[in-house]
Amino acid sequence: MLGATATYSHAEAIARQAFLALMWALSYPGRVRQLPPSRFDEDDFMLFGRALLDPETSYFCPDGSLAARLARHGAKSRSVASAAYVFLPRLDEAALALVSEVRLGTHALPDEGATLIVGCDLDAADAPEIVCSGPGIEGQVRVRIGSVPLAFWELRRQMIRYPLGFDAFFVHRGRVVGFPRTTQAEVA
Repeated sequence: MLGATATYSHAEAIARQAFLALMWALSYPGRVRQLPPSRFDEDDFMLFGRALLDPETSYFCPDGSLAARLARHGAKSRSVASAAYVFLPRLDEAALALVSEVRLGTHALPDEGATLIVGCDLDAADAPEIVCSGPGIEGQVRVRIGSVPLAFWELRRQMIRYPLGFDAFFVHRGRVVGFPRTTQAEVA
């Protein structure tokens, strides 16, 4: 039928809105974006799962409870070194060691680099200020991201060799900040 439009279920509409928020977070790095509210009592990580995971993708999560809930989306659970999406609710020392193992893509297929979804604190007034520059940023953007060790930023700098690297989302209480591999991030 010509002129017909698809009708989304509420769950599909939420997933679509979340995906768009994530897309805009990567398009405008370092800027805090609002995630859509969900009527499904989902935390931010499950909302990411709804938007990003399906039977064609893979994920890793060191938190057993969250990993079991993410499995509901049909994605394959893989090792940190082979997963497309790496969910890290806390970026403690053990999780930081996992970051050093994520896949970075290849020169033939740089888009196979992992995407990290990292829990943080976007409300911490005493958090270090991260100065962002690069594509999608006019001049510089500054953002405070708490509960992320300073060692993460150095590790990220060492690991990313464009076009190789990983993208990262930092999430806290319905808000997200995107850091594509093209973004230079320095601790102020």
